[in-house]
Amino acid sequence: MKKLKIGNITALRCDSFEFKPDDRQEKVETIGGVYITDMGVCDDGEEITTQVAFTKKDWEMIRDYWRSRTKVDVFYCDELVGNCRVKINSYKKVQKFSNYIEASITFWRK
Repeated sequence: MKKLKIGNITALRCDSFEFKPDDRQEKVETIGGVYITDMGVCDDGEEITTQVAFTKKDWEMIRDYWRSRTKVDVFYCDELVGNCRVKINSYKKVQKFSNYIEASITFWRK
């Protein structure tokens, strides 16, 4: 099991991390063929998505980070990523355990 700390909150469980690089190239299809625009790669635009579980109390703090757009330090897999935005993708109550929340969360580096 991987450890995840978001600001002052430590997740109960963290299943996985998915990294989506910010690759700024695009294929543009035209009638006569295609051409490519390439603006490079922006490391600060990388997104990190994870599936996590929190206590209800800690979940309220995560929602506050998201709602207030507070930038927080994120520590995962022995790596610190500072000054991240928290984006809640989805969440649900854990069946039979009403004091726990499972969520899909994305972190933006900028």
